[in-house]
Amino acid sequence: MSGFKGFLGKVGLVVATSVATATLATGGVAVAATVIPNNSVNSAKIINNTVKSADIKNNSVHSIDITDNNVTGTDIQDGSLGAADVADGSLGSGDVADGSLTTFDVQDGTVASEDIADATVTSADIQNGSITSSDLANSAMTRWAKISADATGTSLLRGRGAITSTRVGAGAYTVTFVQPVDGCGWSATVNDDAAGNAGPMFATVEQNSAGNDLVLRVRTWDAAGNQVDTPDGDGFTLTVTC
Repeated sequence: MSGFKGFLGKVGLVVATSVATATLATGGVAVAATVIPNNSVNSAKIINNTVKSADIKNNSVHSIDITDNNVTGTDIQDGSLGAADVADGSLGSGDVADGSLTTFDVQDGTVASEDIADATVTSADIQNGSITSSDLANSAMTRWAKISADATGTSLLRGRGAITSTRVGAGAYTVTFVQPVDGCGWSATVNDDAAGNAGPMFATVEQNSAGNDLVLRVRTWDAAGNQVDTPDGDGFTLTVTC
């Protein structure tokens, strides 16, 4: 009988030892190994604000993963955006800070007249000596005509904006321009056609007729105030300033 009790005691020791070992190994709780299938974890299973940058694979977040209008300037590293990151035509004047653009920010030759507000360019913006007559509209340039005139007729020797001249009577001549001159100032002087001396005469000028804004009439007078033709080899110069 004592031998059987001894055997039971050994069996109880083995069982107790096995239970104690299993309990210690699992921290007192029985745990079964669990395998989580791929793609089975969703946002509902993740505690809010527990995912960190270390949990996200580099270059794995795309625009579709970000709520529209959710990224602000503080989310973007200074100096990290380039022209390729901005959609063409998407920036407006409201996106650029006043006074922040300099000439270095504008590509050479890209600014056209439609990019400049009317009446904003002053003489300080124009390089000295850079404007020539070809840059000015005809209406902005002084028009003039050097006319050889005598009792036989007239001849347009040279000028700008004048196209014809005609003798219409003793000491009376008309000059026609390509653009209206009725809103301009006029002046005429008697002078020699070349290097000679002009006689003691003077000239006056008026609009040829109220209904014609292209033609001026020049009258030449002698020292006594008589309307007479200029001598052969003489004539007048008519200047129109608008």
